[in-house]
Amino acid sequence: MKRTSLTTQETDRYAIVTFAAKALSTLSLMGIITLITPHTLARPKPATAVTAGTFSGVESPVVVKPGDQFDPVISGRYVVFTDTSGGNADIWYFDSADGSLHPAVTGPGDQFLSEIAGSRIVYTDANTGNGDIRLFDIITGSNTAITSDPAQQLSPSISGRLAAWEDSRGADRDIWVLDLVTGEARSVTGAGDQNSPAASGNQVVFVDN
Repeated sequence: MKRTSLTTQETDRYAIVTFAAKALSTLSLMGIITLITPHTLARPKPATAVTAGTFSGVESPVVVKPGDQFDPVISGRYVVFTDTSGGNADIWYFDSADGSLHPAVTGPGDQFLSEIAGSRIVYTDANTGNGDIRLFDIITGSNTAITSDPAQQLSPSISGRLAAWEDSRGADRDIWVLDLVTGEARSVTGAGDQNSPAASGNQVVFVDN
């Protein structure tokens, strides 16, 4: 497969890979979550000796409730996390603009491993069995299936342009990417297992085993 702007840095066993996409159409007990808001971040002047900067802020609770809350992620005003207070894993979010908590996805089965960019949350929905990737928009309230394949899909990531996830529909585990502008989805990796995608802008990084 032809790739665009693909760089690899080898390690003893793994490789960290950066995949840059112009557009996919052209690419062949009790849980406590806290939020720290910085007041200042002072950078030291260049010097011969390396010195640490000064960071100060205010720590405030996001959610303190029964069950476990974990895997928090943040984008702008929203903090998204997995919540088990309802008996199974659900997706909730905290709006720092008004300090309110909201359920995003609380359907049957487990919903977990969420990421957020802007107001759009991607997550793994295990209600169907192996797991599918879905997208929930906080602003519109829409909930859209990104995958519906019987194989396992999990560990999604999202940016303003791309959604990426681990996908086991082939002979091994691959990274699939959806262009949220064009609607095209495809695998961007080759032989062997790839995992842990992270999307930013028009780029996706992942681990190549």
